[in-house]
Amino acid sequence: SGLPLMLANKPYMRILGCYFVNGLANTFPITLIFFYVKQVIERPDWTAFYLAGYFVAAILGTPLWMWLAKRRGKHMAWRYALILAIAAFAIVPFLGSGDHVVFLGVVLVAGLTLGADLAMPASMLADAVDQDTLESGEPRTGVYFAVWGMAAKAAAALVVGVALSLLDAVGFVPDMYNQDDALLVLALLFGACPVVFKLIALSAVWKY
Repeated sequence: SGLPLMLANKPYMRILGCYFVNGLANTFPITLIFFYVKQVIERPDWTAFYLAGYFVAAILGTPLWMWLAKRRGKHMAWRYALILAIAAFAIVPFLGSGDHVVFLGVVLVAGLTLGADLAMPASMLADAVDQDTLESGEPRTGVYFAVWGMAAKAAAALVVGVALSLLDAVGFVPDMYNQDDALLVLALLFGACPVVFKLIALSAVWKY
């Protein structure tokens, strides 16, 4: 019975769509980072530093986005984070062997924006749920968050299936020598796909 009201809740549907598409964007690099660092950057010994830097930057950056959200609005803070992430990932397809320091900078910037990806949508979701409660007179926060969680898991599952299938189709083999075409597909999946999906997410946030 709550489904029609949920579908009619335009702020929620916009945030949900943006969250799902942005989830696609974030899952590509997380899924493929081990392959990319070893086969393209050729510094697998730096993988731990990249992962640690990514999540530490996310933790340290979250107060920054919270501060910005209080002054400019939640959607504006998320908008800035998406633009920053797009700029960082746009560099990735052009990197190669020996660019491990430059890639570390990309990882740190991407991690910094992750704090906004985690904090802003959830906070905006709570605001959108208030609208449903106002119109229906019934609290259905659990239903909204259940759909929200399902969207996140669906995005992750979709990316893993598509990305690994495409790599398999072009003959990519982990821990083996790979042709340039296969490495190009890996680089595009790792760097270009996040840019494309974050641009779509940005367009949704821009009109929020």
